[in-house]
Amino acid sequence: MKTLKILALAALTIVPCKAALLEGTEPKEWPADPARHVVKVERVFQNDAESALITAAENLAPNEKELLAAAQKQDEAAKPVAKQWWYYEALAVKIPFALTGDAVSYFTELVNGFGKQKLSRYSAPGSNFHYQARVSKHESFEIDGKTFSNVSVVTLSMTFSQHFVTTVTEGMDIAKTRTVVFDAAGKVLHCSGDGETQVPIMAI
Repeated sequence: MKTLKILALAALTIVPCKAALLEGTEPKEWPADPARHVVKVERVFQNDAESALITAAENLAPNEKELLAAAQKQDEAAKPVAKQWWYYEALAVKIPFALTGDAVSYFTELVNGFGKQKLSRYSAPGSNFHYQARVSKHESFEIDGKTFSNVSVVTLSMTFSQHFVTTVTEGMDIAKTRTVVFDAAGKVLHCSGDGETQVPIMAI
């Protein structure tokens, strides 16, 4: 038995585990297999007004100064990029600072592209991306120590994982949620969830 070493990049969760990789094991050729790379995108709304709120939440730009500060923790030379939602890359994957519509498009295209690749790996490569956007209405809503009355709340959530796709012996998992509070006129009152993201990295 060889021990899996969990590599610590910035803001990573460390979880010890073990892998059964026999001495002398050689990589196997894995054909392109879209069935092992799954995308599920759901936007749940009751009417055009709720659809518009989801679009507004997805298009809301993160705080540029906070994003840049997070990016410069990883690379002091980091500069702002137009419509930027990520703040660094790990294992050739952009790590989200904010869950936006552009982030959804990125992960959708990424996983669909993985399904078209032939790879040489020790274990079967696989990936998935699940995204959901929902709207709820509240007479009173509390978040981040603040209370709002008579609001609509859009909750955006995603999970992404890839194992042995972007590298031969590594895998990663990402979860991100963004909550946007709107008043009755559709004005943004508050956005929660943007910021640095914990990314567990597994390596054999």
